[in-house]
Amino acid sequence: KKGRVMGFLPKDYERPSTGNDRYFRLDDGDTKKIRILGSFEDGTGIMGWQGWKTDDEGNRKPLRSIEDEKGSLQGQCDPGEKLKWFWALPLYDYSREMLIVWEITQRTIQDRILALANDEDFGNPNHYDLKVQRMGTGMDTKYFINALPPTEFSKEVQSVIDTELIHIKMKELFTGGDPFDGMPF
Repeated sequence: KKGRVMGFLPKDYERPSTGNDRYFRLDDGDTKKIRILGSFEDGTGIMGWQGWKTDDEGNRKPLRSIEDEKGSLQGQCDPGEKLKWFWALPLYDYSREMLIVWEITQRTIQDRILALANDEDFGNPNHYDLKVQRMGTGMDTKYFINALPPTEFSKEVQSVIDTELIHIKMKELFTGGDPFDGMPF
């Protein structure tokens, strides 16, 4: 019962969202059930290169570009910054019951999702839920992804698709914008 004092917090306690925490994050030991809602074919998912730049106040900010602009992006990043290939996909987080974005720079996660997508028993990741687990911290972090049997969307997920997913603007990530700007909620 890591991190919980018996008799102090309710057993289902979770820290409330700050409102703009619309990105998928896992802490050491967390497991979350998700459904990928985006696709690279229809533009609701994007991919490209990501690096980091430190601004004048000392804050690190991500910079992103499409595949063809890797060279110019490298010149804008901090010296010695290694670019990473990223995927960004909208997904439904069952624990938070909301639409969020998953930025994936870990090759092991990308490879696992690609393997599932190419597996004839699973196929398109929009057709089944995933359980994602994080173990470890820093360079010792490992992610485990298990696919659940294919299912139709629940009415809650379908409602998010019908009312929110249609408004997300993933390409805003390429300009430092927020893909959730202009959402009707």
